[in-house]
Amino acid sequence: NGWFAASTRATAPGDDGPHLWGAWCKVLRLDRLRGTVRLYRGEVYRLVGYPEGFDDRLEAAVGFWPGPPDRNGLARWWLDPSQGIDLDTFLEQLERLDRYLDRVGAWVVEHERFDLLMAYHPNPDEYEHIGLIQDKRQWAWSPGTELAAAEGLKRVGRSFDRSVASWWKALDPARDALVIVSDHGLMPLHDTVNVNRVLADAGLVKIDRSGRRPRAAVDTPMLAYASGGCAHLYLNLEGREPGGVVPRSQGQALLERAARALSDLDSDGEPVVEAIWNRDQAARAGLGNPDCGDLVVFLEPGYTFSTSLTAKKAIEPSRYYGQHGYLNTHDELCGICFARGAGVPHERPDEIPATAVATLVSRWLGIAPPANAVPY
Repeated sequence: NGWFAASTRATAPGDDGPHLWGAWCKVLRLDRLRGTVRLYRGEVYRLVGYPEGFDDRLEAAVGFWPGPPDRNGLARWWLDPSQGIDLDTFLEQLERLDRYLDRVGAWVVEHERFDLLMAYHPNPDEYEHIGLIQDKRQWAWSPGTELAAAEGLKRVGRSFDRSVASWWKALDPARDALVIVSDHGLMPLHDTVNVNRVLADAGLVKIDRSGRRPRAAVDTPMLAYASGGCAHLYLNLEGREPGGVVPRSQGQALLERAARALSDLDSDGEPVVEAIWNRDQAARAGLGNPDCGDLVVFLEPGYTFSTSLTAKKAIEPSRYYGQHGYLNTHDELCGICFARGAGVPHERPDEIPATAVATLVSRWLGIAPPANAVPY
């Protein structure tokens, strides 16, 4: 299929000795008439492990870390088939990583002692962030890309099913339990909200452009930090933040201005923000934490936040097509929980909180659940 590995043993700064570094490469196009080759070179990686010596033994058994599939490459291809990497190439990378993780898991089960073994398979998330093309408002949408993306998602599911089967084969069902759990689902994404641009336009964020890169000015009244569809807005409050500039007497008025600026956002008449909470409201929803924002903002599904300080527009098309971080009242964001093996009852339970999984696993391990764990 055109793939080949390029590898070498080398010592990078900070390494304790030589390690196997490698990159997977592929011939994308061979033009015999022009005498040209289009070659894709993947990123160069090595396996990193702990404790000392574990990575050497694992590396000898399974080889160098292949790396994640190239989402940026596929993002370019969705928009221009002459650029980036095509869907098949992306899925081949994804399947390579799945099979690598299968080998890692089987090796650890065979050679290591453990009471609880946790493994992460990132690829369903990796694919849906770049391949959940279902909405005509998405930059890459067309009937053809929607169909191709849907077929790609089926292939991702089949690959993950193989991984589940690999884990089950490696375990002893009379002694072990296999638990498959996801932390969230994803929803289609079409636009990015540049939250600090919105706040700057409202006079609430100051940007210092004197250096090589823009950064928040030391006297900015506030700043937003975000992930996915959720953003936390922090006042630069006197007495709380180092060098804080906002008197406590002015804080509430600034937060109200920020809430108005965000709640007034719309895209073609469609509201962009679903909920805005102050700290008390966030605490009642389970987000009571000293590091919680002074305002917590949730976008409507279809939008994602960026905290860029260079953006010129408040809202612009997204080059990624799936996102999470919205209010958990949307059923599409529910994860899955599947368990089989020793101690697991034969039942189909009702919906449970993701935070109750630790209670279930603790019960099967025969240990006390974590402090303040959600009961089940």
